[in-house]
Amino acid sequence: SLLEVANRVCENGVSDVIFALDSTTSVSDEDFENQMTFAKEIVNTLNVQKNGTRVGAVLYSDQVVNALDMNDLYDRNDVIATLEKTKRTAGNNRLDLAIKHIRTKSFRRGLARKHSAQLAIVITGSPVMFNEFAKQEADRAKESDIVVIPIGVGQAAVEEVKSLSGSSGKFYTVPSFSQLPSLIAEVAIEACRVPVAEKSIQDQACGSRQEADIMFMLDSINAGRKNTKRALALIRDLTNELDVAPDKIQIGLMSAECHEDTTGFLLNSNKNKNEVNDALSKTKSVDFSALLKRMRHGAFSQNHGGRRHAKKVAVLVIDGSLEEPLRALTEAQRAKLHGVEVIVVQVGEEKPQDEVLMMCDAPAKETFFKVSDYSELPAIKQKIWDSLCDEL
Repeated sequence: SLLEVANRVCENGVSDVIFALDSTTSVSDEDFENQMTFAKEIVNTLNVQKNGTRVGAVLYSDQVVNALDMNDLYDRNDVIATLEKTKRTAGNNRLDLAIKHIRTKSFRRGLARKHSAQLAIVITGSPVMFNEFAKQEADRAKESDIVVIPIGVGQAAVEEVKSLSGSSGKFYTVPSFSQLPSLIAEVAIEACRVPVAEKSIQDQACGSRQEADIMFMLDSINAGRKNTKRALALIRDLTNELDVAPDKIQIGLMSAECHEDTTGFLLNSNKNKNEVNDALSKTKSVDFSALLKRMRHGAFSQNHGGRRHAKKVAVLVIDGSLEEPLRALTEAQRAKLHGVEVIVVQVGEEKPQDEVLMMCDAPAKETFFKVSDYSELPAIKQKIWDSLCDEL
């Protein structure tokens, strides 16, 4: 049978496979389960193991929910059990967000493999809100050597999946979700015949897969001139390994500045030693929270060169401990609400404050870096690059 052929074709396969399942409001619970059954039957044909075929899955509607990463499970039965436990979502069809998620997050540098086929099996059975955006994302996936296998359910989805197939023109359609089983063997064979990617994700330039606006923020006042030069040298070395261009990565720099009302007082301000001591107790050094507030209010705006759909990243180089860590944390969290990802580099012997660790994007082990001295910054350059470029 054709299914036996599929099992033979797939028995030694080395692939990274992502399923994208339609979880929009217009898809009934029964039809959602039909998709799950289809995905599980495909998994049954694959050579699921750590050095063989790895499987991931996302659900999409207005938002994309990650159900399974490719490096989570390496046993076929465990993968199937996880799919069975996955709860559906609801909303409109943002297929464009699903494909963008697949190419930048599911196939991020830290997960993708060399010498492996890269493909996404995408099912859609409801009207796509922004079909042109979905087509653009599919084209960009192909540029990254990720093969998209689109499956349209119902007559309305035919034109939409046809636009996703690109130059290959390969796509599948069925009249209803209940007829997905008729495609199991054919889609499995197609998936297992996808060739190894010519250029792995790791070998592609940082910035080639997603636009990013990266703002570096320095505490120059507390660091001093010599250490600021070392921090700038780190930024220069990182920039040399990024694909900097108006349609790729843009780099910005912000630095803490002195403010007369917070860093001192005039000669005739205080009449006696008590007033001087009182003024000294109220005087504060430059705090990072003010710099974060400036960043949040305009650093990524279009008036300052920011791009609407670009990924936004702030890299904070903090000298020692923060004087007002709670204020800084509040500003960082507000920036995150506006879509800014935060990476922290702390320089100094001090133990990291809890608020500083909370400022970072999760997981902190990938977005928080610490060295004792500015002379040690070159030693963590590669780790910072890995964090910055994982999805770019």
